[in-house]
Amino acid sequence: MQKITNVGSSVIKEAMDEDNLSGLLTVTIHSLQGRETPEDTFCVLEVDTFGHFWTRARTHMCCNTADPKWNQEFDIELDGCNTLRILVYKHGSQEDLLLGKTILELSTSWLNSSFKEKSIAMNEMSLTISIRYSSEGQTIQRKQSKGRGGVFGVKISNTARREKTRIPMIVTMCVEEIEKRGLDEVGIYRVSGVTTDIQRLKKIFDNNRKNAKSYVSEMDINAVTGVIKLYFRELPEALFTDQYYNSFAEGYELTDASAKQKCMVSLLLSLPETSYNTIMYLLDHLVLINMKSDVNKMTLANLATVFGPTLLRPAASSEIVPPIQRLAIEMRDALTQSGILLYFLQLHEKCFDFLKEKDKVTSF
Repeated sequence: MQKITNVGSSVIKEAMDEDNLSGLLTVTIHSLQGRETPEDTFCVLEVDTFGHFWTRARTHMCCNTADPKWNQEFDIELDGCNTLRILVYKHGSQEDLLLGKTILELSTSWLNSSFKEKSIAMNEMSLTISIRYSSEGQTIQRKQSKGRGGVFGVKISNTARREKTRIPMIVTMCVEEIEKRGLDEVGIYRVSGVTTDIQRLKKIFDNNRKNAKSYVSEMDINAVTGVIKLYFRELPEALFTDQYYNSFAEGYELTDASAKQKCMVSLLLSLPETSYNTIMYLLDHLVLINMKSDVNKMTLANLATVFGPTLLRPAASSEIVPPIQRLAIEMRDALTQSGILLYFLQLHEKCFDFLKEKDKVTSF
């Protein structure tokens, strides 16, 4: 349990606007100065999502030192956020003691794609961090990999064909591990893993898949969720395909419930075999996570917010659009993409078994 003492908070108002940001916030927690005695300390990063704060990352423990240095980087997914809260704790035998906290008001007026290093005052302490922001369009790069033999940046159908599987092994391996030890984790899929751990897993899946299972079983579960999300973000084509994206968006806007279901199901059944198989597998998985939402706090709506843009956002257009207008478009599209996925999750939860009547098993 974490105990909050009567400590001051440093509120840094970098911007006065009310922007709700979507995209990726990359935060590096460097070090803490100002402690006088050796102790075990760690930091927790929280962001607000439409008024409610969620824990999105936690550093490792720096043990028995008055000069903690973490130098850990986290990619925090933003979905309608405008505040980052960083809390510094001292680990205790019975409960953790809050040493200080700071609040950063997020805004595109000061955030950009280059790292900004900040030294933040907290009572007698000073926390050094670096921070940068990437919009939705910048975080999901649909580019074909130039390497050979890997899985990241490779068409999902090519990976399945090469592996002789219905669903790429990176997906099934990560999902099995998450269902084994992650269902009770608060904020599963929302809490960020350490970037270096995620990149290490990415490299293993690209270069050493035969030994990937043992690495996955030993890695922090938030790194496992991070690498599967990264895999889908880096597909050269969205899982729901670029070809059908506009049709899904139009079907989602239908007001007649019967016509909407008929349209959306028909589109899903029209997808390529590997995409369809993988989507159905993910829907099963996400519904299972939702079944323990009383513990992990991840409802279908929360899961759709996390995965919607990752699975549906098509390749970026070459059209030149002013930055502010582009950001508005990306935020609008993110709501549509999350809404489409939520529709299928809710339908799957109720009556989706009939979708499996169509033989979608690939022959090799």
